[in-house]
Amino acid sequence: MKRIAIVSLENIANWGDHFLKDTVAFIVKNRFPEAELVMLDLEASINHNLLYYFTGAINKIMSMFPKSNLMHRIRFYNMKLRLKRYYSKLLTGVDALIFSGGSFKYGTQRVWIRYSIFIECCEEKNILVMFNAVNIQEYKHNDWRCQCLKEHLNYPCVKYITTRDGPFGVKRLISDYITKSDIACSEAGDPGLWIPECYGIQRKTGDVIGINLIRPSIFNGYSFSGAKSDNDIISLYEDLISYLINSGINFELFTNGLPSDARLLDKIQERGKFTQDLHQYLYVPANARELAERISKYKIVWAARLHACICAISFNVPVVCFAWDEKILHFANYVGIERSLLLPSQLDSKTAIAKLNDCLNNCTDWQYDQPKLNKLKMLTSDTIYKFISEYTI
Repeated sequence: MKRIAIVSLENIANWGDHFLKDTVAFIVKNRFPEAELVMLDLEASINHNLLYYFTGAINKIMSMFPKSNLMHRIRFYNMKLRLKRYYSKLLTGVDALIFSGGSFKYGTQRVWIRYSIFIECCEEKNILVMFNAVNIQEYKHNDWRCQCLKEHLNYPCVKYITTRDGPFGVKRLISDYITKSDIACSEAGDPGLWIPECYGIQRKTGDVIGINLIRPSIFNGYSFSGAKSDNDIISLYEDLISYLINSGINFELFTNGLPSDARLLDKIQERGKFTQDLHQYLYVPANARELAERISKYKIVWAARLHACICAISFNVPVVCFAWDEKILHFANYVGIERSLLLPSQLDSKTAIAKLNDCLNNCTDWQYDQPKLNKLKMLTSDTIYKFISEYTI
């Protein structure tokens, strides 16, 4: 059996990204137990040598200038200088590579650069590539980052792309990004739907509501979410927590692991509305398994991070979910949970609390379309199996 690299975001404490890594590894080993898996971090970096500091200095200088296609181009070649030889070494002896999932994007973060460098290394080493269950960012012909990503997506080594955006995502891929007829594009569910099987966890219904925290600035970092100030989001959480305490509702605040999300609670506390220490309600999981176990025990989940939402769905826990990015909207529409969404126009305290109460008081009406979810689970695993069977065996 061949060696298969699974690439994911490992080097940050967002356990939702670890869900992707762990579930894809589970799916592969479930069908191909003899496969040798090589787990790679998309944000892997070279040791702190002279090249590291040189390219780091260039990045720091570029951050002082306004964003432009020239700056994006310089940043790409700078990161390529830093990482390509290192990535090539990591891929020694690998036969196929699967990007475990998440966002196929260029507008935020710099994963587009790392995707592109990994693909270049795979092309040079004849390693075949699959993008698994990604959401597809809107195509922009005048954005050099988008064009760079499109160019690399059409390298001969890229053979399979699946999207959790459903038919909409497939159409966007084919019409805007794909120029080669031999790249397979299809729908899939998110691999996070396999969380219960991956970790061997069953739902244990409790009476606690889980309230997922998120850094307020994320609502302005994504154009889909509209102009919501940090104060708007802090006030929303402040009013929600106040309502839960005053109503005697049993609740817990939790994060997906990111310290920046937990700091939202510090900002609320600093306002002085609460005399008690709100940190007594806070749960921060130490790893992905702990997060999954916790979510499986909640009565309902108020989800801000997408994989808090997907984890809840996988355990059939009713969920209310913020739609701060189009990836959430597309996934919700695809799996049929539009009722769970809080759209940007609904992010006021009155509407949000009403949505929470609707979910809390009508849990039995908030059940999911299990046949559809099972179909999406099988689509996710079957497309991975097809890629491995056709290109590595």
